[in-house]
Amino acid sequence: MQRYCLSWLLCLLGFFQSVEAQIDSTQKAPIDSLIQLNRQLQKRVDSLLRAHTRPPVSVRPAFLYRISTDATFSSGNVNRELVVLASSWSYTKGLFSLEMNPRYAYGEQNGNVAERDFFTDFNFDVFHPKSVYGFGLGILETSNLRAIDLRLLGGLGIGFHILRRPNAAFSITNALIYESTDFRTNRDILTFRNSTRLKGKYTLFHNRLKINHLVFIQPSVQESDNIRWSANLGIELPLHKLLSLRTAINNSYESVVAEGRRRNDFTWTVGLTFGNK
Repeated sequence: MQRYCLSWLLCLLGFFQSVEAQIDSTQKAPIDSLIQLNRQLQKRVDSLLRAHTRPPVSVRPAFLYRISTDATFSSGNVNRELVVLASSWSYTKGLFSLEMNPRYAYGEQNGNVAERDFFTDFNFDVFHPKSVYGFGLGILETSNLRAIDLRLLGGLGIGFHILRRPNAAFSITNALIYESTDFRTNRDILTFRNSTRLKGKYTLFHNRLKINHLVFIQPSVQESDNIRWSANLGIELPLHKLLSLRTAINNSYESVVAEGRRRNDFTWTVGLTFGNK
């Protein structure tokens, strides 16, 4: 019905414009009311066109980045320093997406090096804009904290976008990965794992608060007593378009560890984040 009315108004407007063009300037005075009606119709048509014109679609940047630095310091009976440098880089082109998340942590306790850990992953997604997509991943890790000289993981999986909104996103992925871990002791790990990831990011109070979480659950498919899991919760308060104050809580657990190492690690850090991701 609205389209019919709009078409009728356009036809009537064209008629009045043609009449106005044909009238000589000396004859315009008697029909001022007709010209005024024509102008009112023009305004009405413009209003209807604006009401039925879709707003421009916001385009998500193809390249996204995020750089953060966190730190923890304490003194007294235990002198503790921990600095964490982390970043996230992603590039999306059509149905394909590349992402990597390098992270480096350095910490000392009573003058002795406790953490000197490096982690990075490489993710390649296929049909990422779809609700269901495929991906491949590779991970490289070294850790003084857990006495790991080198850990390599790689595999393939499938992902599900459960929630995708401008202010909220949540996804679940599942993959079969192969792990090779070389401890500094004689015990090493060679196993297949089932890896489940729960990832979410939420923006609240008109972009005044950001919450993100990342959970991994990775049991071995060959050894029932060999399981790994980790959980990370981050809260950010934007200070600028590209700068945020953040705090993060991270907990990780591994049932199989090197001799003299504990199975559970917990850290709480405060720092800054820079980026558009």
